[in-house]
Amino acid sequence: MMHYRCDDVPVWQAWCQYQKELKAMQQAARAFAESLDAEPVYGASVYGQILVGVAPRHFDDREDKALWTEPGYGGIRVPRRYVPKGQLRAGAQLRERFPDGRPAVEVDRARLAPLWETLVVDMPAVAKAGSTFFGYDGQFYFTTLLRAPNATVIDEQEFKQALQLSQATAPSR
Repeated sequence: MMHYRCDDVPVWQAWCQYQKELKAMQQAARAFAESLDAEPVYGASVYGQILVGVAPRHFDDREDKALWTEPGYGGIRVPRRYVPKGQLRAGAQLRERFPDGRPAVEVDRARLAPLWETLVVDMPAVAKAGSTFFGYDGQFYFTTLLRAPNATVIDEQEFKQALQLSQATAPSR
């Protein structure tokens, strides 16, 4: 695995844009989930991050538990298609909030494609090989098995040091 650092302004701008999209998606996801007394559940990869669903809190004590399916990945539940007669209206209202079985939020994903394109790195190849990546102090750091013509090869120690510093300065959640 090769370790890289890139300080090109367009790359840093792409990273910052991704961070803005990520924040907007997480805010929309939290608001949506809160309205259902649930937690948002995300999926992440080198392609970005996506809201995959919600996990209702205190499920066994919920009055609306007959409206939800059995839990899937990450505790995700979606509205049932068929619900008890006395809850038809509530079931229909809940299903309206999940068109195609997905939460209806304005921003449901943050995309990393512009970043990888700016770096001139093949995303499908990065996805197969895997990657660790982060931004710190105006520079973008990442690992890959591929050559990255727009980045500088660095040693593992420099990469780990930058990672530790980025984690130490990251805002707490």
